[in-house]
Amino acid sequence: MGVNFVPISYPVLSPPVTICAGTTTSLTASPFISGATYSWTPSANLSSSTGSLVVASPTVGTTYTCTVTDPVTTCRAAASVSITVDPLPSTTVSPTTGTIACSSQSVTLTAGGANTYSWSPSAGLNTTTGTSVIATPTITTIYTVTGNNNCADVAATTTITVVPLIS
Repeated sequence: MGVNFVPISYPVLSPPVTICAGTTTSLTASPFISGATYSWTPSANLSSSTGSLVVASPTVGTTYTCTVTDPVTTCRAAASVSITVDPLPSTTVSPTTGTIACSSQSVTLTAGGANTYSWSPSAGLNTTTGTSVIATPTITTIYTVTGNNNCADVAATTTITVVPLIS
């Protein structure tokens, strides 16, 4: 009498994913094998440590491993998936205030803390995108820079005061 071994297939997991800090993502192991046990490690920040579908909410990049155990043979197979967590931007602008003596002078404004930047209002700016802009306002102006890192928009402001020349 021969013995037939039926190998358990390795689980196919969701592809690697990047999420924003404070959000969640679903992790799925397939194919579903009736009666099989699905165990996820590490279990921290998972909706459950068992099941073919779990929701992950890591606060830092994490690699999760799903181990599938066949109920008849107790054979196991495992696969892993990585989650990258992007932080929220912390947009800054420098200088936060500035004074120019007349409308022909300019000041360079520099943003930081994000991946991309947009500036407004456009009046008096040499460009409305990028890390640095040159502001040459004709009147006192509050400029807003909005930084984005594919997770969120966060704004910062600077006030450029124009002191008119006394005639």
